[in-house]
Amino acid sequence: MKRFCIDLKKYAEYICYSGIANLKSEVSGSFLNWFWWILDPFLHMMVYAFISVVVFGRSEPHFIPFVFVGQAVWKYVNSTVMRSVEMIRRNKSVLRRVYLPKQILLLSNQFGFFVQLLITLGITLVICIPDGVQFTWYVLWLPAILAVLLLGSFGIGCILLHVGVYAKDMWNILGVCMKLAFYLSGIFYNLPARVPAPYGDLLVSVNPAAMIIHEARSVLVYGTAPNYLRLAVWAVISAALTAYGVNLIYRHEQNYIKAV
Repeated sequence: MKRFCIDLKKYAEYICYSGIANLKSEVSGSFLNWFWWILDPFLHMMVYAFISVVVFGRSEPHFIPFVFVGQAVWKYVNSTVMRSVEMIRRNKSVLRRVYLPKQILLLSNQFGFFVQLLITLGITLVICIPDGVQFTWYVLWLPAILAVLLLGSFGIGCILLHVGVYAKDMWNILGVCMKLAFYLSGIFYNLPARVPAPYGDLLVSVNPAAMIIHEARSVLVYGTAPNYLRLAVWAVISAALTAYGVNLIYRHEQNYIKAV
């Protein structure tokens, strides 16, 4: 981890520059340009609202911010996970010419997705006011919840980056798994309330995406305390995954270009 900290300090400027460049490239060919990042969560919210209210005839209190939080977290998780598994293959032409720590490449990619997450959460905060959400001091726990999200997604991303080099079909397999995880994460419904006890709480506890979504909604939308124990457990797991993933890449990165 000492080597990673040195590389992180050395390439910090590159992470920010590359992340911003990726953000600009995503909207460069769009007529709506940057406005698309504001419109996109609204369109997703309308789809989820139709499914939940019209199709299933159910809704949740403060439904609009409820859905915004769910879809913001899920989009970040899904994007970082799916991009990680193909990170080396997508950048092999660059990596053949210049050395770049693969973890730094992963961080620059996740930086852009995190900015999009913050934009959507900012929109959610604005929407909460006319929706009648009563903010409490528990909202101050949101940065800690996002920190666990960042740490966990980076650790998992490092591991998937390594696996993706040697398992060419991993992207397809992971796509199926992420579709299942989507419906088990409570994006447009309250997982503990809709799934019979004790399975609802169990799903929230073992599914990191569901856990982050549930805790973020608790502190931001409903003004209640997060589950401190569950958050602490996942913080430790995320730190362990990050340490393992970073060291795994350092041990094998010299073979990645040959393998792809």
